Amino acid sequence: MAALATTGFDPFVGRKLFSMARNAGLTNIDVQAECYHLIVGEADPHILKQWELKLEIAGPQMSRVLGSESEARKQSQAFLDFLRRPDTLTYSTVFTGDGGEASMTSSFSLSTKTIFAGGRSRPSVRGIFWG
Repeated sequence: MAALATTGFDPFVGRKLFSMARNAGLTNIDVQAECYHLIVGEADPHILKQWELKLEIAGPQMSRVLGSESEARKQSQAFLDFLRRPDTLTYSTVFTGDGGEASMTSSFSLSTKTIFAGGRSRPSVRGIFWG
């Protein structure tokens, strides 16, 4: 995780959503936490294919952070092997929220990298936090 921190990646950013919204001046904040994915036992073949694609896309960044392409491939293979095990249990949590200021009513869900402006007459932002 320390190596990923140098890239700006924060695996716990979702847990910071409420504080970030308050610090931005939002009020009436409602935050929800939901299970994004849950794998119990050996992952289904279509889930494995999705993870293979995710790891392929992340490959160049993993190589840079881990120091070599071979180490990135090794770590990717270890994770895929984990997903194939009958004793696997893994999940992710997604945090979303809504809030506004006294002068406006805006919904928010901030993304870890990008903030998307809403197409409304009042300012708003949309996205998702994982972590």
